[in-house]
Amino acid sequence: MGEIREQSNDTEKIFDGNKTKYFSNLALQTRQALRLHKEAGLWERKEGKRDWGNVSEHCLVAVARSEIFADKLNLPENLKKDLMIAAALHDFFKKGEKEIVTSEGLSWSSFEKADQESEKKCVRLVLIIGLYA
Repeated sequence: MGEIREQSNDTEKIFDGNKTKYFSNLALQTRQALRLHKEAGLWERKEGKRDWGNVSEHCLVAVARSEIFADKLNLPENLKKDLMIAAALHDFFKKGEKEIVTSEGLSWSSFEKADQESEKKCVRLVLIIGLYA
């Protein structure tokens, strides 16, 4: 019985290690886009925890899905990369959006303001760091 538990623990460790490597590789491939996550405050720590870190993790899952779909559809590499970058960016301003909507109230105008702020940050950082550099 102990041997089965050891094998199970070993299998879990191997799986966790492979999962970490896979998502780390995706993060490296989209690191320029993920800089926007950091700039938007998603990685700030509060009492030792990343309150918004799950948004970046969620976006990396979307990156993985985009990569798989692009491969299944035999899309060209440049389009595949664009899809992966878009997936990495799709929620980068979620924290700012929530702050704007919370302070200004739940309305179309507050969502429009959040969208405009998101676009400004994205354009500014693309110009500064170059998304495809």
